[in-house]
Amino acid sequence: ISRLLLSEKSIENLKFDQLLKNSEKIQYLNRANKTMHFVRNRLGPLTNFFKLYENNLLQKHQNKAEVDEILKSEAIRSKEELKNITFRASQMLEKNQNSYEFYNTKKISIIGLFIILKKNFSHFFPAKNVIVNIETEDDPKNLNVIFNEEGFEIFLTDWLSNIDKYNNDFVRCEYNIFTEFAEIVFKNNYSSDKDEINKLVNDINNSDRNAIVQRTTHGISIIKNTLEEMKVDYFAKHDTKSKLIVFTIKFMHYGKVEDFDI
Repeated sequence: ISRLLLSEKSIENLKFDQLLKNSEKIQYLNRANKTMHFVRNRLGPLTNFFKLYENNLLQKHQNKAEVDEILKSEAIRSKEELKNITFRASQMLEKNQNSYEFYNTKKISIIGLFIILKKNFSHFFPAKNVIVNIETEDDPKNLNVIFNEEGFEIFLTDWLSNIDKYNNDFVRCEYNIFTEFAEIVFKNNYSSDKDEINKLVNDINNSDRNAIVQRTTHGISIIKNTLEEMKVDYFAKHDTKSKLIVFTIKFMHYGKVEDFDI
């Protein structure tokens, strides 16, 4: 009974923590919604200015001085509103105001990292295990890394769901621990066209964000953005011989064991 009550208490604490996180996100979405209304309303002077300017070019007004005065007045108003719009947009884009960004990281042991990885991997592939390779003389218990737990789980959900959807019959996950870093390697074959896989791998490794945004397949832009915000290195390759996609992410070791959060 005591264990049951303790478990219920833990669940209640988790629910409470999640409610706080959801509250922050709802507040952010409300601020974003209000900001968009603000921007739309403040675009009026700019719209009027361009309309007047176009009409002045297309039609010869009898009183040019009057038109010039109106244009000057609208230009002054537009300049002020542009400042207001820019200021409000800058407030929304502040990293600490956006609860959907993952810049806020914390130290977690590599054991904690493995627990999160194993939990999410087992959710998509319950019949498979994460393969652990220890390539260091250091005690793994004395190593930790820095990342954002929520961002990491969102990344895992996005990437593992893609593997689950597009793999043919082979899926493998390796957790490799080295002296300087820990890496996670995802391997899977695919049912897609070979050229499409090459495009996918190029998108992952491509630093041109605009080129990637034009392609919505696999949500690569979101995956890349999540990892980059957590300052997690990543690289993909297409093993054409084995017909595998290999996606590797790397966590540098950081800090001392007494600072573990997990």
